[in-house]
Amino acid sequence: MRQCPAFRKGSQYLGRTHRYATGSRDFRIYLPARQPKRPKGLIATLQACRQNPDDFALGTHMNLLAETHGIAVAYSSRPAGQNAASCWNWFNAGIQTRGAEEPAILASLARKLKKDFGLDRESVFVAGLSTGGAMAAILVDVYPDVFYAAGTLLHKSSDGWTAPIPGQTYPMAFMTGMPSAVYPFSTATRTWNSTT
Repeated sequence: MRQCPAFRKGSQYLGRTHRYATGSRDFRIYLPARQPKRPKGLIATLQACRQNPDDFALGTHMNLLAETHGIAVAYSSRPAGQNAASCWNWFNAGIQTRGAEEPAILASLARKLKKDFGLDRESVFVAGLSTGGAMAAILVDVYPDVFYAAGTLLHKSSDGWTAPIPGQTYPMAFMTGMPSAVYPFSTATRTWNSTT
């Protein structure tokens, strides 16, 4: 039996659908008990292949983080059938630009939630795991007006490191899951060392 992601009395964990010109996405949103109407910030999350929003919430304990800091967490899901492994299509060069399918839908969702909650750009973040991490890097790169920073948990594949798309300067934290390969970041620049 699947566990429910942790939540506190008075919080909300709601299922919703966001529609946009390039498509729609189902998502779940966690609203903390201490700030259900006006959270202090928003983290848009993107799960790994074969995961769903509940898996990501359970594995990362983001709902507890939301309660601690009074922020909302949006968990976007991938529609069945768009990718055999239910992965984000970050590897498709055609969607690595502003206005393209998946990034446009996800940025539109973040914009809507930002407006609904009265947040400024400095309070909106994106975080992802594996293919979700690669999509998070694309989002912060092509939508710097929507996302202030990104956190990605990447992995080493047989082809080498999953790397972000080169672009402008923005805050980014890279974690690879390997103690000897943590990439530092500052609030002014992102760092990527592809030789490690």
